[in-house]
Amino acid sequence: MNSYTLRKLPEGFILTSDEDIQIGDLYYLPRTNSIYECKEDPTELNLEKDFGIGKVIAQQHQIDFYALSEEEQKEIGWFDVKKLANDAYNDSLSTMAESVVGVSAYIKGFQKAQELLSDRRFSLEDIKKAFQAGDNFGREDYIGNSREYYNEDEYIQSLSQPKSWKVELEMEDGGGYRQDSMNGCWISKWQPKLTNGKIKITKLL
Repeated sequence: MNSYTLRKLPEGFILTSDEDIQIGDLYYLPRTNSIYECKEDPTELNLEKDFGIGKVIAQQHQIDFYALSEEEQKEIGWFDVKKLANDAYNDSLSTMAESVVGVSAYIKGFQKAQELLSDRRFSLEDIKKAFQAGDNFGREDYIGNSREYYNEDEYIQSLSQPKSWKVELEMEDGGGYRQDSMNGCWISKWQPKLTNGKIKITKLL
């Protein structure tokens, strides 16, 4: 069975698979932490899958995160603020009349989101924007009598490492069979299930 990985890029989350890349597929390249389209013979890409290259099967708008627990959402740094607000609203309905719940329940939901996000780490993109707002990607500090120069690369070096998590997806029988490359036997062809155009992550592994 294929292995699936959730990756966090500056522009959003993607899901990658270790299945073979074909011409026309999108693929993820770890050394640039970016997505590209395969336009030539993908043999070399498939031979380098051990280095983290993977076929992109979904981008952020095609991923359903709702099945993840709050702890898992916090681990990857993703929260559905609207859902938290709605949950707070529904919880309040069980203890008071709907007419008095109003916006106060939504406020509780947003406060919950703020609490979960309180220890949020700055992303690589956050730091880049901060330097762009400064004086030309650089800073000059005086320490004692010495002058030291700092540039954005020194500050963001630790942040530039790609973040990823092995995940379990909701699957369905894709129909037909495929031959297992390890032992040659034929096995059912399971594939990620699409619901309303989205692939659901059921848990982090």
